Amino acid sequence: MNRSDEELISLFKKGDVSALGQLYDRHYVKLYNFLVGMVSSRDDAGDLLQESFCTVARKLDGFNTGGSFKAYLFRIAYNRAVDLLRKKTRTGNGGYKDMGEEPDSLLREFPSPSPLPQDEVVKGETLEKLRKALFQLPREQRQVILLKHYSDLTFREIAQILGIPLNTAIARLHYGLKTLKKTMEEFIGRD
Repeated sequence: MNRSDEELISLFKKGDVSALGQLYDRHYVKLYNFLVGMVSSRDDAGDLLQESFCTVARKLDGFNTGGSFKAYLFRIAYNRAVDLLRKKTRTGNGGYKDMGEEPDSLLREFPSPSPLPQDEVVKGETLEKLRKALFQLPREQRQVILLKHYSDLTFREIAQILGIPLNTAIARLHYGLKTLKKTMEEFIGRD
């Protein structure tokens, strides 16, 4: 039986610990991919994912079921990622510009037009260019693109997660995609 997030939260509040596991199973892939995009490290993203769910488990009793659980979860993860990046910036251990591990898992959803080997090579090269272009965007634009296109969040949820007005989220996506398109055209033009 496929229960809604709200039903699972209610079950968890009544003591059904397996409900939290179901929430984890439902959201961890998209949350992990978002975190990889935020911190550019698979190890850090994995740690942040676990910390975020531990925080959720501790604070879920106070969660208002009138809100979006997904937005609540992503906001917790976003705050943890920002804290980590601030800490790394203070200690000189990297940050947004220090790419660390490359988040190729973010791009694995792009379909291949055909199974021919030469097409797979072209697809791989195009995905590599897209990944590089994505990480050349300003952090604020990249965050909105990751949340919208890789995490399937609404603009209202994105605005809530990032703590910005709804129109700002929409504008960041618009300008980010515009810049991404221009950068991709430049990359493709170089070949």
